[in-house]
Amino acid sequence: MVPNARPAVSVVVPVYDGERHVARCVESVLGQTCQDLELILLDDGSTDGTAVVLRECALRDPDRVRVYSHPNMGVARTRNRGIELARGEYLCFVDADDWLDPDFLEVCLAAMERDGADVVVGGYRRVVDGRVSFTFVPDPRAPYAKYGASTACGKLHRTSFLVEEGIVFPGLVFGEDMVFTVEENTRAGRVSVVPYAGYRYVVNRASTSQTYMRGGLVAREQELADLVTRLCEVDVPDGEAGVYDYFLMKTVVFFLLYFGRDDTPAVFRRTWRDLVGIVSRRRPAAVRALLLLVGPRGERPGVRVTVAAFVALHRLHLLGPFARLFCRGARSRSEQTEDRAPTT
Repeated sequence: MVPNARPAVSVVVPVYDGERHVARCVESVLGQTCQDLELILLDDGSTDGTAVVLRECALRDPDRVRVYSHPNMGVARTRNRGIELARGEYLCFVDADDWLDPDFLEVCLAAMERDGADVVVGGYRRVVDGRVSFTFVPDPRAPYAKYGASTACGKLHRTSFLVEEGIVFPGLVFGEDMVFTVEENTRAGRVSVVPYAGYRYVVNRASTSQTYMRGGLVAREQELADLVTRLCEVDVPDGEAGVYDYFLMKTVVFFLLYFGRDDTPAVFRRTWRDLVGIVSRRRPAAVRALLLLVGPRGERPGVRVTVAAFVALHRLHLLGPFARLFCRGARSRSEQTEDRAPTT
């Protein structure tokens, strides 16, 4: 790339305490078959040796690597700063512990230019303890495909589209990726889906997000309510309403099962009632979608089965017995009494 020329792609990498793994991420970006790029490394107030590693990366390729540091402000605001700094026609987000296959940008750029898209959606490989544990390849023919991975990573975004539409990551404690994704999906003139999984998503058990996601529902009830409220407020085109309603209710089920395992049956059931109440007030059609047991085409089979089973328990008034078997949190006598109340 000619110094100071506008690159084709800006790759934005937020980094917090990533000294052990960010070098691999950087190597995967700079080793792309598409070399017309800039790499924006954003040190989000790291407390380890991240700053030193990032300076070394910049010295190795000063024409393409830019490093910025700021006090810790979280991944959402850091990514938003990356959007502001990006000079490329297109933009790609990569988390610091993830990496890209060498042809990732080339494949996404070809789809972007072929289809005149605002965003290109690909799949990913989940890596746990150094091994691929799961591969998701979206089906371009399926209307649900663009919601299959509710993350900003593993995609290519048209920078001018994000800026003109004012699409940014909201200041939520978690779920900011979901809100960003659905805002983008519903406002884009065209979303191109490629049957390709060139993004390596690494499950880092020590990362901030993974550490936060452990634990029960009690401390997160308001945060879940905030996320669901934001998702209900998205202006969805009429033609996509059914697909989006499924996505919304699947998200409620997912977080309930994820957090609820470590809580009590009473809290589990109360949170379900509260979240369904938010949806019923703001997007009642999504609650009516609970009558459907089969997810849309393009949804992963395992997820479809899980959501269908949960909905069946809801319809058969069996969430109370299920919660007593599923939840492993210690229950007080008062909670045990509440569990005997009529099920939702």
